[in-house]
Amino acid sequence: MHPGRSVSRVFGALSFSVPLVASLAWIALAGPAAPAQPRGAAPARTHQVTVNADGSFSPPFLYVAEGDTVEWLLGAPTDSVVPVDPSAPDLCDGHKPYDPADPNEFPGPMPQWPSGIFTLGPDDRGNTIVSSPSQCPTRLVAAAGGQYLCRNGAEGATMPWTWQNPNLTGVFIRIQWKDVHLGPDNFDWTILDREVDRAVLNGKLYNLAFKAGSNGTPDWIFTDPGHPVTRLTFQDTGDDLACETPPCCGVVMDLGSPADPNFRHHYFALLRAAALHLRARNDRYRALAYIKPSGMNLLTHENRLPKRCECDCPVCNSEVWATQGNYTPAALYEFYQLQSELLSAEFPGKSMSYALIQDGFPRVNSATEYETCENGPPASPSGVEQTETILQGGRIFFGLDFVVQHNGLQTRPQDRDPPFAPCPDEGVHPHLGPYGNGPGCPNRWVLREGARGQVTGFQTTNAEKVGNPLELESSLRNARGNTDAIFLEIYEERFWEAEVGGPVLDPNGTGRTIAGWADDFHAFRRSFFPALPDPFPPVHRHVFTRTVPPSGDAQLFHYVHGSKCGQAGAAGAGVIAVLPQGVATPTITATPAGSATATATLTASATATRTATAPASASATSTTSPTQSATAAATVTRTPSATAAATVTRSITLTVTATRPAATATRTATAVHTVTATRTTRPCAGDCNGDGEVSVDELVRGVNIALGSAPARTCAGVDTNGDREVTVDELVAAVNAALRGC
Repeated sequence: MHPGRSVSRVFGALSFSVPLVASLAWIALAGPAAPAQPRGAAPARTHQVTVNADGSFSPPFLYVAEGDTVEWLLGAPTDSVVPVDPSAPDLCDGHKPYDPADPNEFPGPMPQWPSGIFTLGPDDRGNTIVSSPSQCPTRLVAAAGGQYLCRNGAEGATMPWTWQNPNLTGVFIRIQWKDVHLGPDNFDWTILDREVDRAVLNGKLYNLAFKAGSNGTPDWIFTDPGHPVTRLTFQDTGDDLACETPPCCGVVMDLGSPADPNFRHHYFALLRAAALHLRARNDRYRALAYIKPSGMNLLTHENRLPKRCECDCPVCNSEVWATQGNYTPAALYEFYQLQSELLSAEFPGKSMSYALIQDGFPRVNSATEYETCENGPPASPSGVEQTETILQGGRIFFGLDFVVQHNGLQTRPQDRDPPFAPCPDEGVHPHLGPYGNGPGCPNRWVLREGARGQVTGFQTTNAEKVGNPLELESSLRNARGNTDAIFLEIYEERFWEAEVGGPVLDPNGTGRTIAGWADDFHAFRRSFFPALPDPFPPVHRHVFTRTVPPSGDAQLFHYVHGSKCGQAGAAGAGVIAVLPQGVATPTITATPAGSATATATLTASATATRTATAPASASATSTTSPTQSATAAATVTRTPSATAAATVTRSITLTVTATRPAATATRTATAVHTVTATRTTRPCAGDCNGDGEVSVDELVRGVNIALGSAPARTCAGVDTNGDREVTVDELVAAVNAALRGC
């Protein structure tokens, strides 16, 4: 978002339908033109390095020229390449900080929108495997194959057995805010480092969230002399606490308000510190899959707040928010917009995953009218309006980087006792509706986001409601048959139980294992989102650029295998040597003794200097019929310098107006036997999600990329030439596609 724009105004406007007329005004782009390649320069080449099963590389040493591409051929999804500092005493510990501005930052593959199955890490004590119930001094949570799971592990620890399992994409690491943020600028990363290092060691990925809410909010924030948070006391049950005898008032908790600038200060400081800590090691940062917006919590990391107002309970939560917390929907929207902007900036190249509860926020309006136990809620906002506005804002401002999920996936309706009617259109993709509202049908707010082209995921409901491998299989069938989700998070005890007691989940069902279901998620993701980069590609590529003087020695880049370096029997590092300009690639010849000799030839190269001598301006206008129009005016100003090297300043102003009469579009979804479908569309400028049409939301994404407030990867369709920038011409092409169709 452009600085100075009122966040609350923007999100307030989003509570209404977005008009078809989009006024996308002023883009300012500045920067010198790319230098021309010197005459006589050799054409760029592609070199290949094989990543061997033992973590070694063939060849281990490679000479390349400026602009050459290196391809690492990966043997497994757990393979990775991580640059290291050669001055470190042990190369395996020579991890470098992750710097996206470095043209030679090449850890990879960098997983984007990864698919598959994740388990949930514990938000309290972890599990351990025991051979007898008598060995469990706390609580047994699962049994299979003559073994048992006992809840007596370390705080927040996922079992090593789980991290090592080849059928998982990774683990959702759930961190309590109070466990890592001990005071102002005082952080303890012990739990986070232990779990992330296990992900790296096993070639896994991880999702991450920091929970406030009950048992998560640190108490010191209310007494911090520099930024004291107003203490608000609530009592609520949520949906997670059973209550057999009313009144069911729930858990007492002290929270901060989204409107409180000091609460924002502390929670955002946590997120910035966590990002800085993870970026300090490229191997840890590479393994991050999804970072989850949170902070407005009740009992879990899901985005919801205490909201009930029961006459039999001592606390009316909506009254506390309105009268003590200065709560308004606009303040809530601003909290999430600012947090999402922070996450996008501090976790570059990573996607957010927003865990929704559709009616999870208190019924308080901008006039501080609130729900009471006698009079009920005010007319506005509706129960789901606040969540819907947050989703719409995330979709428009962050595009596909704003993933949406729901943490309540259950067994299919027809698999229950007694059975219910199946959800509508089971097996149809894309899942465009109608959507079922009965027991077991997946959350329709997530389904609607998927129908709009967003990436979506789910988490199974609590481990008691999906309580055995048969119910887990039904939930997996629900995810694949009734949603367009690309990943599913499941509880560790159910995963262990299924693998140890199976591996076939339901012999009378599909006959599939966890591994089979994981493969199905990966295949669906590749076919349903073909324009998105493969999170587990067979090849990792990087184009190398010299960042040292053009003359002199070769510039060396050392790297290791992300998970196998330092393990028993693993080989050492690989080296890429980028040669100075004019030095031919050495020819390496093996001698009978097994050594190598290298020869290099130095050649002269010419340098071209271009000087701008006169200002230039350009304008372009495109018009169509009176009922369909797109106009664009662009002004380019070039200012020459008096020196031999030209300095070019580009100032571009764009105004686009698009109008189109109402039309009716018919989209047909066809059920297929394999429950996997492929979208087949021709390329279309501005079509971010590959659905064959360009929406106003997608035009806004293009403008955000041009402004520099969103990365180009959030809409590859608008960046038609693949240069990671969006120009005026590309925006005009996108508008024309919106008007005329693809």
